[in-house]
Amino acid sequence: MSNPRFTTPPRVRGFYLGMICDMAPRLTLLILLFAVTGCGESDPVTPPPLAGEPTVRVRIGRAVNRVAISGGRVATVLPVGAAEAELLDLPLAFQLQQGVWLVNGQAKPDWSRAMLIIALPGGEPLAVDNRTHAGQVHLVPASGERSRFDVINAVGLETYLPGVLKKELPDRWHVVTHQAQAIAARSYALYKLQRTPVGRAWDVENTQASQAYVGLTDHAKSVRAVRDTTGLVLSYDNRVLCAYYASNSGGQGLSPDDAFNESPFPTPLKPTHRKDWTTDTPGARWGPIERHCDTLAQRFAAFGKRRGLPLAKIDGIKSITVSRYNDVGRPARFTITDQRGESYTLAADNFRVACNTSAGQALASKHKLPSASVQVRVRDGVATFYAGRGRGHGVGLCQHGAQQMAKADHDALEILETYYPGAKVERAY
Repeated sequence: MSNPRFTTPPRVRGFYLGMICDMAPRLTLLILLFAVTGCGESDPVTPPPLAGEPTVRVRIGRAVNRVAISGGRVATVLPVGAAEAELLDLPLAFQLQQGVWLVNGQAKPDWSRAMLIIALPGGEPLAVDNRTHAGQVHLVPASGERSRFDVINAVGLETYLPGVLKKELPDRWHVVTHQAQAIAARSYALYKLQRTPVGRAWDVENTQASQAYVGLTDHAKSVRAVRDTTGLVLSYDNRVLCAYYASNSGGQGLSPDDAFNESPFPTPLKPTHRKDWTTDTPGARWGPIERHCDTLAQRFAAFGKRRGLPLAKIDGIKSITVSRYNDVGRPARFTITDQRGESYTLAADNFRVACNTSAGQALASKHKLPSASVQVRVRDGVATFYAGRGRGHGVGLCQHGAQQMAKADHDALEILETYYPGAKVERAY
């Protein structure tokens, strides 16, 4: 790659680097980050300024009843609203019982229902249930719960990102793939950070619901890729891009609207005809997968109930059809007809998630639908999914395609231009 550290300022194949750094600080606030474009969510009214590297709050534990903190000799624990923090010897075990915090089994009535901020002196990393994290840990009583709480890691964005890359990409993959992924993941995190609803204590999840995240890592390739691209994000129309990405598109992309019913969406997330870089990659082609219609209908009903959809009332399955394809030939909508003749239509990736939804019984991984780029046939009470392509939702960057491009000596900018056509790479801080 000719520009591994992304320091060259001129235009490179339609992308711009280093431009914002040379502008007056005042202009920085107007040009990029906090005039955020739509990806299924409303714009904030008053964008706050970005003074430097932001802190991202990652929910690493959801509605848990216990968490262990270790990693040093002592920790500071600040109940929000208290006058000062307490210095407690490690290790510590936190529980919440009927609104009262317990620390190593001892009740702390003065801390009732308070959010706790935990850190090691000097900013040293700490361990949460034996997994190391930088920054602080926040323990937040879960909404509507008196004995469960969320565990949130508040960490600098550049320290957070290597833990995303370590989880999202195989260690052996090319550093150029890691660089492209770093820019996409940074863009996605900043977009979500700005869109956090008022009053919510976290910005992103540590799972594929947002971005997978392992915590603090010293994985050399991930750390290098983040360092090489520090502060660089994807933008479109002078706004940060919600840079979705997925494992393997199977050569056919999808828009957020067709994947998740998210609209409007910016042009770089519109799928286009492009070279298929996924040929012979793992997951590019799969199937057939057979599923019994009775249990599949139960999963559809469970998905409908969780999403508040009419699908919750489905009565068996009579047929499943692809009711619309997008401009590049990938299924965009599925229609399910039940035994009463009632029809239910789902966006493509919502259909995949519905097929895999838990309904009180385990689903073996070999029976899970890897993507919704598939054909379906229903016969004799069995749904057969065949001609499957890819893994994941198919929106934005294709990780396997990016790896193949890197192996063919394309640089990170070329990869990003391929999967986010029309976007720019710009420096946010």
